[in-house]
Amino acid sequence: MAVLIQYANGAPGIRFDIDKKVFRIGRSLDNDLCIPDAFVSKAHAVIERRPSDRLDGSYEYVIRDLGSTNKTFVNDGQVEQARLCNEDVVRIGRNTFRFLVEPEDEKAVPRDLLESGTRSFSRRLRFGLG
Repeated sequence: MAVLIQYANGAPGIRFDIDKKVFRIGRSLDNDLCIPDAFVSKAHAVIERRPSDRLDGSYEYVIRDLGSTNKTFVNDGQVEQARLCNEDVVRIGRNTFRFLVEPEDEKAVPRDLLESGTRSFSRRLRFGLG
């Protein structure tokens, strides 16, 4: 499974499991990841899980901007669509996330994500609603 880890002031924070074939991100409450930020469109982007071309049963993940006003960025480059790789940085509005494909071996997880400050949420981020 893949995850997004939200970063604040350079430190990892909330973890969001990408547990659906199409994972919707935006400001509207009906998104899988709801980010109530004025710089995030109601329907901002999606991350799609697709079978990879490899024969090992693995998946690839593609992020696609949905015509958002403030665009979607991967590793500081604006994208309409991009294949996500392990440890890519995704920026949506004023929010920064690191994309990770959870490895079979815990040793492959970056050390800062093993710290106790990382919290896990399955789907929704609600600033000030909680």
